[in-house]
Amino acid sequence: MHSAAGHMRKNRKIAVITALALMMSVLLTAALSLVIDGELTLKPLAIAAVCAVFIATPIAQFVLTQTEKLEQAHAELIAAHRQLAVLYKELENAHHAMEFKAQHDAMTGLVNRAAFISGLDGMRRGSDRGFVLMIDADRFKRINDTHGHDTGDRVLVAIADTLQAVTRKGDICARIGGEEFAVYLPGSSYQEAYECGERLRRNVAGKQVRMSTGETISATVSIGVAPFEAGQSVDDLMRAADRLLYQAKSEGRNRTCIAAPVLQAA
Repeated sequence: MHSAAGHMRKNRKIAVITALALMMSVLLTAALSLVIDGELTLKPLAIAAVCAVFIATPIAQFVLTQTEKLEQAHAELIAAHRQLAVLYKELENAHHAMEFKAQHDAMTGLVNRAAFISGLDGMRRGSDRGFVLMIDADRFKRINDTHGHDTGDRVLVAIADTLQAVTRKGDICARIGGEEFAVYLPGSSYQEAYECGERLRRNVAGKQVRMSTGETISATVSIGVAPFEAGQSVDDLMRAADRLLYQAKSEGRNRTCIAAPVLQAA
């Protein structure tokens, strides 16, 4: 709805346009009369004035009204464009959130099994060396049975946090199911992979996990470390690391086993 001030501005514009049209019409008629008749007469000037008023006023009103409509339509278009931009950003954020949720473990924030295997396959194709670490929380069922699932969840989060703290930016850390985690170290040597596993094992063992009661408990992990070999599939690589993980379990837990005996003895 137009305001009273808006109507007044519009009426003033119409009056100015009409006055200008009147002046131009009278001046032009006077000039033509002098050229054609050689004298000024009242009748043609009066006709010119009347025509100017009756023609200029409605034309000015029409033009101003259409201009107002165009300006309003333009403003509405800008507002709609801004709203679309907001909606697009919301949809983009929702898409990213859904994509993140589909690829990550909700509890720990690490990538899930499917995303790990996909990332491992892609990175493995771009490097001729690398290692997979398979990590399992020791006696995790006992932790759940003794202290409850809330404490078990806190232990898993503590392991995940430690994983991210001891690995590099380009490494892939994942929770691949239950109390089992995995890491891919692209481009690492035997020594680097073993040291990463040992760093993780020591840090987890030294961490105190606070329970909801305020008391703390500690946990340990067993780790199997397998190297990528030319022509090896992702499944074969993970199975090799898994065998070394269960070797670490069978040898007493809280240890890192790697396919390089000299490093294990170091």
